[in-house]
Amino acid sequence: MGGCSSGFRNRFPFHRVPDMNGDGISPHGKYSYGYASTQGRREHMEDISDARTGTVSGQVIGYFAVYDGHGGKKAAEYLKDHLYNIIIGHPSFFIDTTTALEESYNKMDEELLSTRIVEDGSTASTVIIFQNQFFVAHIGDSRVVISRRDKEGIAITKDHRPDLTEERVRIEAAGGQVTFKGTWRINDKIAISRAFGDRHLKRFVVPVPDIVEEVIDESLEFIIIASDGLWDTLSNQEAVDIVKSKEDDMKEAASLLMLKSGSNDNTEKDFGWEYGMRNRSSQSSGFFFGDVHGMRYRFNRYWQQELGACQMFASYVIEWLRRSLLRRYSIVNLPERHC
Repeated sequence: MGGCSSGFRNRFPFHRVPDMNGDGISPHGKYSYGYASTQGRREHMEDISDARTGTVSGQVIGYFAVYDGHGGKKAAEYLKDHLYNIIIGHPSFFIDTTTALEESYNKMDEELLSTRIVEDGSTASTVIIFQNQFFVAHIGDSRVVISRRDKEGIAITKDHRPDLTEERVRIEAAGGQVTFKGTWRINDKIAISRAFGDRHLKRFVVPVPDIVEEVIDESLEFIIIASDGLWDTLSNQEAVDIVKSKEDDMKEAASLLMLKSGSNDNTEKDFGWEYGMRNRSSQSSGFFFGDVHGMRYRFNRYWQQELGACQMFASYVIEWLRRSLLRRYSIVNLPERHC
């Protein structure tokens, strides 16, 4: 395998994104946040995340999002540039936030597809904080987990996979097929059932978000947002326990969660952004936001291409040995094979 590896490293170079970490504080000083990121062995970094705090119409708004791109990063980049403004600019944002989020997601998808320059897709998990509440709008297979005092970590979003009964029924009613090839996929292609973009599968991959509203009270300790790579490695409670161990330093918590999510396997992984937040007005409440990506992609395109080439070489060697043995012992006369 060594010869195959060196050859393919030259043919498929890595485009490495520099590691980053840092932190920040909301305008009213009630919560702080930290972040960290690093890239593993994937060819490209397709994860984009967004953290914004500011004042809108006299109210302090916190906006935190994870965009997990697939087939490229153009869709995820477009979301970072435009989704926040579409949501905040909706005329009913402060009046009927749930409707505003649903309509904003639909508008975002229409705008993304109308560009005609973006053919890839992206999941999106957004958390918006204002007053004493937060809203989650979610499509795809990232996950939002909350920690409340004296309770285990609770996932308040649902992974949108094609094999879920309601998703399968919708996909098949639209003329699609749900098949299993290593994982459940739509028409043997995509392993998620809701996302932005994906023009070629738009009938089946919809941008309809699940909306969750939660109250921020003394029982809420923090929130975790992460892409599927984290949850393929850690359980909800394991992630919560890691954050609790560094809850007073969200920057450190972000870095530690990212590190721990790679400790169960010796394959390097691709990590996106980590965001962590802690309520500074109360030691008992905080927020953690993150995007860790790569566990389920450890056999990504790079390694699939390398493995395929090595398997092809091995098959030629085996065939050569078989024919040599047959000729040596005159078992059968084989026609000459010309390549």
